[in-house]
Amino acid sequence: MTTDSAVRVRSLIGGVIVAVVGWTVIWTLIPSGNFWTDTAQIVPLPPAVAAFVTSLRHWGSGNAPFVVREGVGFVVPPNWAFTYFVIGEVLLCGFGATQTISRWTDPVAGRLAPTVFATVMYLVFTAVVALAVAGVLRGRPRIELTRDALVVRDFLSSRTIPWAALRPGQPVTAGPDALTLAFDRPELVVRSGLAWQVRRIPLGYLRVRARLLVDAIQTYVDHPDRRASIGTPAEHERLLGAAIT
Repeated sequence: MTTDSAVRVRSLIGGVIVAVVGWTVIWTLIPSGNFWTDTAQIVPLPPAVAAFVTSLRHWGSGNAPFVVREGVGFVVPPNWAFTYFVIGEVLLCGFGATQTISRWTDPVAGRLAPTVFATVMYLVFTAVVALAVAGVLRGRPRIELTRDALVVRDFLSSRTIPWAALRPGQPVTAGPDALTLAFDRPELVVRSGLAWQVRRIPLGYLRVRARLLVDAIQTYVDHPDRRASIGTPAEHERLLGAAIT
């Protein structure tokens, strides 16, 4: 993710969080048990739906070159699909907050056990959304091609895949919305976090030309001498030229 994109993402996510918290506080100040209180509860739902629809529109919008970080490698940044998806989840948290508060403040809301269960489920959902927000702010999901390895940074995990772990000749195959890796030495892969998959790399949330990524992985597995040039503008231009021809 470029610096400008990162600033825009942080500003957008931060603004939505502030708006949701502010709206929830204002909602709690409205006297309960009237038309306006009940109607105001659904205020976050239309923008949440709009955010999810926008996320789908950006899904797979990845027709861009790598981001070159000299001395580090080539980076495949996220597109806007995941950001808008998380925004939709944050807005749903605002809706869930009013529902939870209503259950605890309305004497006719129901028995205590269902209210406690609903509250626990809301808190779990909020925790997951908080992790998603943290992921977006950290520039995830993304892929990094370094001189030593292919690094896949997912929502809740990371996979460091040394080039030597992949199978020469055909290390990767491309599907409609994901890449599948082939390993010769899977024991070399280092996983952290909740990495339940190793071979599959989803592309829907990434901003990159699929062919460029496939060609780059193929090149660095089959030609170890090229790895020292990863992260240089000249090598990036060579990859772009090969992907176009």
